[in-house]
Amino acid sequence: RKEEVKLHTPPDLEVVFENEHVLLVNKQAGILVHTGDEGEKDEITLIDRIKAYLYQKGDYRPQEEHSFAPALCNRIDRNTAGIVICAKTAAALREINELIRNNQVKKQYAALIRGIPEKKEGTLIHILEKDPKSRTMQVKNIKNPDARTAITRYRILKSNYEKNISLVEITLETGRTHQIRAQFSHIGHPLVGDGKYGRLHKDISVPGFPRQALCAYKVTFLPTDQKSVLYPLQGRELSIRNPFRDMV
Repeated sequence: RKEEVKLHTPPDLEVVFENEHVLLVNKQAGILVHTGDEGEKDEITLIDRIKAYLYQKGDYRPQEEHSFAPALCNRIDRNTAGIVICAKTAAALREINELIRNNQVKKQYAALIRGIPEKKEGTLIHILEKDPKSRTMQVKNIKNPDARTAITRYRILKSNYEKNISLVEITLETGRTHQIRAQFSHIGHPLVGDGKYGRLHKDISVPGFPRQALCAYKVTFLPTDQKSVLYPLQGRELSIRNPFRDMV
């Protein structure tokens, strides 16, 4: 069976944090988190790699009755790199999902954007609605039933006037599809390398960027009062190296 073959695949994972309940990994750009509409059925996804990793070290035993299958708690686009949270137990899955619903998991991104924004920091608030034809999220003036409010905070870390690009730290207050890409494109500062949301702007390509320059590089678990299997993570910030910091 294909699933059994995938379990013996070399995982090729970069582990950021792991204990008996949770696993955080650094997903490389170009890898799907799990099979969906855009992926081939035989494609090795991030969840396939995680299952193989845990299976090969004896932490995942799918042949056993009532075995818990590792489950992803957040998703990032195929062409976005960065931290993805995976629950290894049912208790962890419940608790992480509750923390995310209650905005107790802070997710921060690093991005390279075109241009030099006037404000060094600010908050973007837009109404986003999916356009089925272009399969993109569009900013709207009126909130239709299918539209959602997107809130994004940003802070300029560094700008290069010669290259006309800026390095930005982004904090999500909401988690809408393509939120960062759609909002920054709308204000005239599309992400470097973003062919989908940046194509209306001239000169979006930078050598070495075949995809959007976006990385989920920092996750913070805010402290809570409740007793939890996630206690070792409460109040803790986990991060990977900002991959764009030397490019500006």
